Amino acid sequence: PDVRFIRTILARDPNVEVRMYVQKQGGTFYQQPPVAAELCKSEALVLVGFPVNSTPRSITHQIAQAAINGTAILFVASRNTDYGALAPLESVLPFSVAANRPTEFMITPDVKEGANTDPLMKVTGSDADAELWNTLPPVYRTETFVTPKPGAKTLATIRVNNVPLAEPLIMKRDNGKTRSMAVMAYGIYRWELLGEGPADARGEDAAEVLSTFLGNSVGWLAVREDERRVRIRSDRKFYA
Repeated sequence: PDVRFIRTILARDPNVEVRMYVQKQGGTFYQQPPVAAELCKSEALVLVGFPVNSTPRSITHQIAQAAINGTAILFVASRNTDYGALAPLESVLPFSVAANRPTEFMITPDVKEGANTDPLMKVTGSDADAELWNTLPPVYRTETFVTPKPGAKTLATIRVNNVPLAEPLIMKRDNGKTRSMAVMAYGIYRWELLGEGPADARGEDAAEVLSTFLGNSVGWLAVREDERRVRIRSDRKFYA
């Protein structure tokens, strides 16, 4: 479901061209497998529950090489993610894995006051954004404990049974050449399906948190370092 919802949301943007590669349970793909040339010319790669233990290592290395060359990465966890297979991407991801167990539990976001001012976390642009995040339906997470990399910024942590924990949920990192983000949870389709559905049924306007967040994320990830360096100066001393 996360793949379908994320693809649908991204495809709504007329400025975004989405190419989807879905791996079967073995090492093959439903479509043609990705090739290095396609990966390198992409502005961003969205890894949803990828890689798994059957993912060909050659593809993981191709993704890593594209990221090292500047292609941005958005990582979304899943229950079956093989964190050992992420080793080639270690240098570009915003986290390193300290421990991992497949035990599953439910979490909700914990966005501290002020964290919602980050452009990635803005939904309506008001002070109510933190509350919008913190009242989202619960999603899933495995007992995967991560440490943010130097230079990474944690935008949201987690709450379990309404108890706040200092475990990162959403992180971003810009190492000067590659931008990367990570969402350390899955079932995030529930933020749209269960968050917006009841309000729509009542005829109320609901804040599109997941759609807005993905739009913000793709916009941030697509900015290349050499494209955002601009010098602005006035052409005269006084203006009438």
